[in-house]
Amino acid sequence: MKHRSSVVAMNSKRQSKSKILSVLNPSSQNYTELLTEINSQLALFRDMLIHIGQSKDSPELREKIRKTRRSCVEGCKHTSQLLLPQIKRQVPWFSSFGGTKRVII
Repeated sequence: MKHRSSVVAMNSKRQSKSKILSVLNPSSQNYTELLTEINSQLALFRDMLIHIGQSKDSPELREKIRKTRRSCVEGCKHTSQLLLPQIKRQVPWFSSFGGTKRVII
């Protein structure tokens, strides 16, 4: 039963994300592409981190990890600068959650 409830929760999150994106504007496809790119970069970052301390660990791998991390951070900043103003304008309950929170990496 727990698994079913987590699947329902995940579907609910996906639906609310798609609702937010659909409210934004006709170029919401661009936002979807940006979010997909961030997701891909984070997956790559995670995959590389798994190899730290193992036989595949090397200075080159660590440099790739640094570059990927920077790329992820910049992608997140860029996307949030595009999305947050529109979300704040068009989703009335967004500001009641405190708007944005800063994450320091």
